Amino acid sequence: MGLDAPQMEETTVTIFNVPNLLSLSRILSVPIFIVLMLDPHPARALAAGIVFSLASATDWLDGYLARKWGR
Repeated sequence: MGLDAPQMEETTVTIFNVPNLLSLSRILSVPIFIVLMLDPHPARALAAGIVFSLASATDWLDGYLARKWGR
């Protein structure tokens, strides 16, 4: 290309944006949730409930940010 050629627009695709990282964290929380639910102990059930609640919150936040940022 010569010096007088029109400049090409640089387009980059960012895979590791916040909504995608939130989705990845939710995927990674599934095995933790399963292991916690294997033993019927009240403390583990509480921990599993907390993991589930955090995953639910990230699901909402992921959807909100994805819609807001158009991703």
